[in-house]
Amino acid sequence: MFFSIDGYTKDKWSTKDITFSGLHRFSKKNVFNYIKKYHGNKVSCNNLNKVIYNLLQTGQFENIRVIKFKNNLIFKIKERSDIYHIDFSDGMVIPNDVIKMLLSNNIKIGDNLNSHYLNLFKNMLKKYYFSIGKYNVDIKFIFFIKSNKTVYFKILILERQFAVVNNINIFGNHVFSSNKIVSLLELYNRSNISFFIDKKDYLVKKFSNDLKNIKNFYLQNGYIFFKFSKIHVVFSLDKKKVDINIFLKEGSKYCVSKFFIRGNVLFYYKKINTIIYGITKKHIDCIHIFKLKKIIKNMFFCDGYPNVNVSVYFKKNALHDNVDLYFYVYPNQRYILNKINFAGNKFTTNDFLHDKIKHKEGDWLNILLLVKGREDLLETGFFKDIKLNFYNFNNGSKKIDAVYTIQENDIGNINFSFGYGMESGINLNLNMIRNHLFNTGSKIQLSILKDMNQISGSLIFKYPFLNVFQNNLKGQFFYNYFKFNEVDSNFYQNKRYGLDTILGFLINKKNEFNVGIHYVHNNISNIESPFSIWRYIKSLKSNYKKYNTDDILMSFFWIFNDLRHENYYLLGNYTTLSGKSTILGSDNHFNKIKLESREYFRFKYNKNLILFARTYLGFGNSNHIDEEFPFYENYYAGGIGSIRGFKFNSIGPKDIYYNKYNNFCIGKQFYKFCQSDISTGGNAIINTNLELIKKILLNDNYKLSVITASVFLDSTTVWNTHWINSLDSKLSHFLDYSNPYDIRVSTGISLQWISPLGPLNFSYSYPLKYNDKDKIESFQFNIGKIW
Repeated sequence: MFFSIDGYTKDKWSTKDITFSGLHRFSKKNVFNYIKKYHGNKVSCNNLNKVIYNLLQTGQFENIRVIKFKNNLIFKIKERSDIYHIDFSDGMVIPNDVIKMLLSNNIKIGDNLNSHYLNLFKNMLKKYYFSIGKYNVDIKFIFFIKSNKTVYFKILILERQFAVVNNINIFGNHVFSSNKIVSLLELYNRSNISFFIDKKDYLVKKFSNDLKNIKNFYLQNGYIFFKFSKIHVVFSLDKKKVDINIFLKEGSKYCVSKFFIRGNVLFYYKKINTIIYGITKKHIDCIHIFKLKKIIKNMFFCDGYPNVNVSVYFKKNALHDNVDLYFYVYPNQRYILNKINFAGNKFTTNDFLHDKIKHKEGDWLNILLLVKGREDLLETGFFKDIKLNFYNFNNGSKKIDAVYTIQENDIGNINFSFGYGMESGINLNLNMIRNHLFNTGSKIQLSILKDMNQISGSLIFKYPFLNVFQNNLKGQFFYNYFKFNEVDSNFYQNKRYGLDTILGFLINKKNEFNVGIHYVHNNISNIESPFSIWRYIKSLKSNYKKYNTDDILMSFFWIFNDLRHENYYLLGNYTTLSGKSTILGSDNHFNKIKLESREYFRFKYNKNLILFARTYLGFGNSNHIDEEFPFYENYYAGGIGSIRGFKFNSIGPKDIYYNKYNNFCIGKQFYKFCQSDISTGGNAIINTNLELIKKILLNDNYKLSVITASVFLDSTTVWNTHWINSLDSKLSHFLDYSNPYDIRVSTGISLQWISPLGPLNFSYSYPLKYNDKDKIESFQFNIGKIW
């Protein structure tokens, strides 16, 4: 507040007139209402102070000065400007949505421009930048004020680079080496490979987690009085580097001499004693003790005590390096579950929801069972989120109501898309899904695909049984009309349709087993290959130009899934073993089995490097000596997901033609047969992939985008165990397609971007081992899911 009055010779004076200067949007009448009681009366400095204070309190004015001229008062007023537009730079680390959220807390369009609120916003934004490791950021405001006293302002942010951890020093440690302690820190930089330069950004949140890791490490090893004496974080003058100094007080290592249970444990003393027994005379693992504390709590949670308090206390005793351990347990009030209610469900019936929750009304309250009910409901896939709340805790009753507030997913959707592929041309895709059909947890799905090579469709119905959603019965009707095209020539056409019935069982959270029975009809026509397909057809004693098969198959499918997401990386193992076999009544007689295992390893000394290893094995064989394995069940290799650097499905035994079909022949034609460049696949395959993956770009805070880089080594071999090196094949200079050692190997680099469209994969490969007839494709691109 500023004001000045000319002539202070009198404490009070009379006014004849009051005038105003600087008013534009705020009316003189409204201003005069604040001071009208002083017009024509004696005016004092104290009264004017009150008037100015009241005017400034309206928030409409930035500055007010009062000038006395003779017996007149002149109010010189500077109004605040209204905000009509706010703009800020794009492409920043902090998303625009976050900046808008911070602005909305203090500044909104239509409000008065207030420098105090601008400073608040600026400080909040700086704190946010500090939390993500940017300590050298400049934030400026540019104002454009119009004649009508409205203002447009732009926020300019110069982010500069992240602060990088330069050194981490440990002081006060005697038991464990500095290298051991520093190895526990995620901020520690170990990478010395130029391709995987790993400059660790200093993030407050990560550093806090690192300090917790150090403390937990000491607690696990019995140093229960460990603490940090000092933490010094020193920035360089340009705020680009950070030196971290950590001062420790390790203390001594202790064993438990005795343990005591205190509190109102009622009839639970024996159970608690059993849980705790076994830790005496051992070095204290505080993490294990905290787990015991959680187990004791859960025991009471399951028996009607939602407010149980369990605390642990250590007390040194007379023995050297020994402590007594005290568990204080106070169960408090016991409750009965009165009623289970549901809110927010529009499409899902209460009966369906009740069936998924195993807790019965009228039993002692079991919080863990109610939480498990929430998890079971979420696993159905019908709900975005479910919140569990409790009511009537404090009404004096011993009964509690549980309420599940449900946010449902869409019960169905229709997706239509089109695209273009190098191999398939223009493609159209229609997908219709209806979830939770008839409120039974059932699902029905219709899918149709049309491209240059095929028309396919499927109708799937999925129904849960045994009152467990993960156990399901799936029925599928499918149709596929496939034309094998290469250089605008048709080699065969296959109309394939059938019916699948599959029972799926969830054994546990990591293992699932499926068993099914299938009917498949194949109608193959327009066959232009006079050798590979003909040999199979001849074994069935069928017409060469057209034939039909009807097969009934039994199948099994076992899945082991131990994968988990950790900071955009997959870790763990995913293994599948599947097989199928024809049974009585089938035209074909064959078995087919495949095994695939994917493993993601994290390096102990560099958590941002992941080693990915994949093994894929497949084998198929006819059950009858005089029958061939169906050619359309063959294995193929080549392309992303198999071996990079080779054209999709181009590796394996090649098709054979008579010389009169020389349009399809490659190389020299020495004899009556010639070899094409089209792979017909083989009945056996081995494929391996080894990949070293490194995250090169990530927005940790808002998870906007992830780019990973990797170097890889791929290898594969596809062969035909029934290939015979006859005199004709030798005279025609054919390769030995029964040789499993005809291996292809490639290496290269790959980039993957988790984009809004899905994973985008780019790879550039260099084949290390190949033959002259292979189709090399160094650069490859793919959109889709990659494990």
